[in-house]
Amino acid sequence: MVPLHPYSHIPKNPLIAKSTHAQIIKHGITSSDKFLANNMINMYGKCGCFSYARQLFDEMPQKDLVTWNSILAAYGSGCEVDGGNVEKGMSLFRAFSITFFGEWGDKSQLATIGLAAAENPLGVVLGGILGQALCQNAAVFGGKSLATQIPERFIALSGGILFIVFGIQSFFSTIES
Repeated sequence: MVPLHPYSHIPKNPLIAKSTHAQIIKHGITSSDKFLANNMINMYGKCGCFSYARQLFDEMPQKDLVTWNSILAAYGSGCEVDGGNVEKGMSLFRAFSITFFGEWGDKSQLATIGLAAAENPLGVVLGGILGQALCQNAAVFGGKSLATQIPERFIALSGGILFIVFGIQSFFSTIES
């Protein structure tokens, strides 16, 4: 197997980066190996092969914080070489931020975390559990009574219309940019 050098010694030669990647693929290692893929993204970024870094990033089945940091660093390191990389990097950063905060939780979870840091943890936990139980019960029973009054066809039609409207909006916003 081809050893990857520590970050400070990553070669900045595109031919070495591509050759290293070819050897890794030749030995049957895929982009699902996060450690190697993250290092390859770093290597491609250091030598200015942003399209290869992005392709490898896109092929990774699971991305962690190191993966996102690697691709953002790749785009950031070449911003003087290729002016378009700043915008691509910012676009990726926005996608990462949306994903991160979507996965991390909503405002009630953030408020609970803040309370837990400032107040008695036992009270925060019990209050959080009680609040969650009350909200879930209201949602379940309210949803059940509401569902009996709205026809399924209306719900399916509304969902389809919203899907089409959001698709059209996304299409036109892509054309504008």
